[in-house]
Amino acid sequence: MNNIKEVKLLKLSETIAEEVTLLIGDEVVECFASCCPYELEVGRIYSAEISLNLSQSYEVQEVEPTDVRAVKKGRGFSYYLYGYLNDKEFMTFTALFDEDVHYEYPDLNNKFICLEVERIDASFC
Repeated sequence: MNNIKEVKLLKLSETIAEEVTLLIGDEVVECFASCCPYELEVGRIYSAEISLNLSQSYEVQEVEPTDVRAVKKGRGFSYYLYGYLNDKEFMTFTALFDEDVHYEYPDLNNKFICLEVERIDASFC
């Protein structure tokens, strides 16, 4: 299982070289471009591996089901991600595979959760 997604580059930051705004599925998210071996062009579609960067003390909790979505947490790259945890797959604005949450919070399996992430990384292929 991998997290390689087709993404559309909407914006490059003028101040932070690694900041990119991507359209992933139907959701617009600001990501940290952790690997980019070539020059990016706004408006183009790329393949990128999307991964979640969790802090040492990240928070996850069961919440009432709502829309699956990404909600920006203030300034920077932090987000609250809402979705279903199904074993190693987190169904949020896109399907993401992450074993850490599954193994650290097995009681939240098959539940609708809110996961706080430090940033969403995009590694361009």
